[in-house]
Amino acid sequence: AAKGSSSSNKKGGGAQPAAATPSSSSSPNPHKYLLHAPNVCHLMTILSAAQKELTASSASLLYISNSFPEGSGGSNVDPGPDGVFVREPEDGDGDGEGSGHGQAQGQVQRSETKASSSSSATAAAAACTDVLTVSDLVPFTRKPLCIIADSPYATRLASLLPRFGAPLLLLLGPKASPVESSPGNFFTFFLCAPLEAICQICRVNQIPQEQWSKANQHLQHLQTTAENTLRSAISDADNPWFVFLADPFLQRLMLNFILYQAIMPLYTKCTKSMLAVAVPPLPAELSPMHISAESLDKLISLLGAASARRFAKPAATST
Repeated sequence: AAKGSSSSNKKGGGAQPAAATPSSSSSPNPHKYLLHAPNVCHLMTILSAAQKELTASSASLLYISNSFPEGSGGSNVDPGPDGVFVREPEDGDGDGEGSGHGQAQGQVQRSETKASSSSSATAAAAACTDVLTVSDLVPFTRKPLCIIADSPYATRLASLLPRFGAPLLLLLGPKASPVESSPGNFFTFFLCAPLEAICQICRVNQIPQEQWSKANQHLQHLQTTAENTLRSAISDADNPWFVFLADPFLQRLMLNFILYQAIMPLYTKCTKSMLAVAVPPLPAELSPMHISAESLDKLISLLGAASARRFAKPAATST
């Protein structure tokens, strides 16, 4: 089973169908570490502990999210050339009360005798603990690792290489979200609940029970087709897509990622910045142009998304 280490997840709300999606797997729930807005040192400590507990047949799943909603002030925060995530400040940060980081800033501002170099050093130290970089994650690639990242800067992780020969799979979220009114992470929402995510983007609030059941059955058909195609397309047993497909928990996320990449290009307002990135990339057999147009159109229609005119009718695919 995969061991999960994650920071906070901010999923978008929105569409609530008439029935919940039944669980597609009866596998044991993996061991999780849930961290809210950790600094880099804390995250490194937990990751080290998680990997120390791994057995020979286990892998680590690291999920990290960082949302910068427009108008929140966070959209202008750049973690630097090697930075991937910026720690989101908690209540009390930066006001001189609450966290140690805030108190340090307050002391520098109030003291007229502090040298400017001291202030610069304090800022640099804060940046080191608040910004996660690609280099920070290199030591953890010694063991099988899957990273799901949802942030405007997530694609910077594409430079992370499997230097030690262990399987490494990166599912990196898009730079922009198609859901403008929600501060949550739509990519994360889709990986966990694709049907609800499609409903949210189309503003479909209610679906009859029978229609929802048909949509869920068709989703399972698409997932099964994607799994079979993936297995037949990969001949290398060491390919991370093949290795992690053996774990039911990771398998569901991987198959939903494939579905995300196939459906989002049909969204009428989709731009390149709304598409995710996989490293290593998906086989050509699972590119959007090779996935059945009829199957995608059927799923969209079952959810009422076609009538919402937010998804274009897929072009016919050749077989």
